[in-house]
Amino acid sequence: IYGERRRVRPSHRGRRNVYCIAFKEREASAQQRALQRSEHVLKLAVILWCSTSSSEMDVLNQGAASGATIKAGVQVEIVQGTIENQQVDALVSPMVGHDPLSTRIGKTLSNMTGGQLEAKFHKEAGGATLPSESVVVEGLPGLKCKAVFFLNLLCWDYDQHGSAAQTLRQGIKKILAICNIRAYSSLALPVLGTGALMRFPHNITSTILLEEVGVYGQNRARRSPFLVRIIVHPKDKESNQAFRSAQGVLHQRGFISSVNPGFFYQCVSVTNDEITTMMGGVKLQIVCGDIINAGTDVIVNTTNFKNLCAGVSKAILTAAGPAVHAELTQVGIPADFICTTAAGQLGCKEIIHASFKRKDERIRNTCKKILQFCESKRFESVAFPAINTGQAGMNSGEACKAMLDGMASAIREMNPNSLSLIRIVILKQRVFQAFRSELESRCQQDGQSCLSLKGCAAPLALELPPHWEPMKGEAFKKVELQPNSPEYQEVAKGFHKTTQYNIQKIERVQNVYLWHAFSICRYRILSKNGEAELGEKLLYHGTSAASCNSIERDRFDRSYAGKHAAIYGKGVYFAVNASYSADKFSPADKSGLKRLYVARVLTGRYTVGHPTMKTPPPRGAEAADCFDSLVDNQQQPAIFVIFHDDQAYPEYLITFS
Repeated sequence: IYGERRRVRPSHRGRRNVYCIAFKEREASAQQRALQRSEHVLKLAVILWCSTSSSEMDVLNQGAASGATIKAGVQVEIVQGTIENQQVDALVSPMVGHDPLSTRIGKTLSNMTGGQLEAKFHKEAGGATLPSESVVVEGLPGLKCKAVFFLNLLCWDYDQHGSAAQTLRQGIKKILAICNIRAYSSLALPVLGTGALMRFPHNITSTILLEEVGVYGQNRARRSPFLVRIIVHPKDKESNQAFRSAQGVLHQRGFISSVNPGFFYQCVSVTNDEITTMMGGVKLQIVCGDIINAGTDVIVNTTNFKNLCAGVSKAILTAAGPAVHAELTQVGIPADFICTTAAGQLGCKEIIHASFKRKDERIRNTCKKILQFCESKRFESVAFPAINTGQAGMNSGEACKAMLDGMASAIREMNPNSLSLIRIVILKQRVFQAFRSELESRCQQDGQSCLSLKGCAAPLALELPPHWEPMKGEAFKKVELQPNSPEYQEVAKGFHKTTQYNIQKIERVQNVYLWHAFSICRYRILSKNGEAELGEKLLYHGTSAASCNSIERDRFDRSYAGKHAAIYGKGVYFAVNASYSADKFSPADKSGLKRLYVARVLTGRYTVGHPTMKTPPPRGAEAADCFDSLVDNQQQPAIFVIFHDDQAYPEYLITFS
C-alpha cells in the first residue's frame, strides 16, 4: 500500500506469505512496538503475516500488476448518529496540533474513558505527530470500539487543492492502510474537519471521504468484508445535503454501484407541471404534457397489439405516420409482447411498443427491460406515458409505484453510462398529481444509505466554481454582476468583440445540479479524448425571455432543434461570435430587451454536420466511437451543434438592447 510489497519466506511457522509495507520511522513506531514479540520486524517496515496460499498470492500479484480490479467487499454506510457510540473495530477522532482534546469529539471520548485517554495517547505517540499522521490508541475503557485513531489535521486554508485538503486525503489513506494491517473489519469516521475549529466546507469533506474510500476499495486485496461507516451528526444538515449531492455524481462515475432509496431519489426542482429528481445518476422528470413532444431518443407506446388505434397508442401512431402503423400491424402480436419500430415522423430515433397487461409485476419487469435496451443501444433519453392509467383503468398511484420500482431496479443494476434522462409524460393533470405525489414521497424518505464501492480510474472532484457566491443549501441562484467587477468586464469584453449592443445587465447562473451534470459529462469526454481534445469553450446562444427559466433550471433543450434552423444537425446550436446569436436568434420582448447566454460548451472532437443528422456520426469503423459535436466548417468553425443535454452549461445571461 505504501512502498514496496515483497514475498518473503520466514524461517519458522511453516510456509506463509509476508507483506512488507514501508512507512516513515515515526509512522511505524507504534506498529513496531506492538509487534516487538516477533523476531520478524524489519527496520522502517511492518510485517503482516497472511494465511493466503502461495498460489492465491500469485494471482493477487498478477492482478495488481495488470491493473485488474479485485472484488474487495468494501461497504460504506452513511448514517445519522454520534461517533462515540459506534460499535466498530476502530473510530476516528480529528485533532489539531497533536492535541487529542482539541476537538469536541476528543473531549467527549476523554469524558467517556474516565480521564485515561491522554495518558494512553501520549504513551502510544512517543513524540509529536505531523499533519496527516495518526496515533492509534487501543483498549480505551468505556468505548464500544477496539481502537481510536487520533488524526492530526490542518485548519481549512480556503484552497480545495491546498495543504489542508491534501492532509485530509493522506490521513484517510493511512488510516485505511493501518486498518488493513491490523485486520480491522470496520471503521467509523465523523464528517472530518467541518466543525467550528477547522471550518472545512461540507462538500469538500464529503467528496474526499467517498473518493478515498473508493480508491481503497479498488486497490484492496483482502477478500474479507470491510465496513466504513460515515457518521453525520443529526444536527449537521449541511453534511447531509453534501453527501446527497456527492452520491449522484459518484454513482454515475462508478464509485458507487448501489444505493438504498433514502439517498437514491434526490429532488432537484418542482413546478406546477413538472418534478425533476435524480434517480441514482439518472435524471428523472415527470411532466404534464403530450408524449409526442417528449424530445427524447426513444418513446414508449403502450398497446395490446390488437386495437392499435386507442388511447396513447392512437396519438403516437398518428404522429408517427402510416408507415409506422403498417410496420407494427405486420409485426402482429410479439411472443413477449414487446417490439420496436422506426420512429417515422415522430422525431425520436425509435419507438418501443409494449403490452403491460395492467399487472404490477409485468410493469416493473417491462420498464426494467426497456431501460436495459436503451442502455445497450446507447440511447441517452427515453419517454414513457403513465402506463395503464387511461383506458386500462389502473390506479395511478399503483401504476407509478410499479414503474418507479422497475426503473430503479434497472438503474441500480446497470449504473448506466449512456442513459441520462427518463421522462414520464402525462396528459391528464389528475394523473400527473398522483405520480408527482409518489415521487415526492420517495424523495422525502430519510435514513441511512448503504453503498457498495467499485473501482474508478481517477478522482472526479465535486467542486463548485470558486467564484460562485455561497449556495447555503440552495440548488439554484442567479447573481447580478457589478459593472465595475473584473468578471463583468471580461464577459462584456467578449460580447462587444462583435456587437455594438448596449448591455443592461449580466447575471451569473448558479445551478448546483446542472453544474454537477456538466462535470460528469466533462469527465466522460476527458477520459475518452484526453485534455487536448476536450474542447471546452465559451460560446453564445440566443434565446427568448420565455425560454430562460427552462434553460437555467433544466437544460438547453434539443426538442427545439429545427425551430429556427437545423442545417448542421438536429441539436442545440452555439456560436463563436456573439453577433450571430444576438442578431438572428435573440428576439426582443415587449420592452425591447433581448437575451443571450454565454455558455461553457464541451465541443470535443467534431466534424461537419448535415440537416439529417440526429446524433454525431462515428469517427471510424467502431460504431460506438462517435464525434462529440458538429460544426459548419472543419477548419474554422463558427457554429457548434451538440446533442447531449449536459454538454453545455449556461454560465451567464446577458440582457441587452
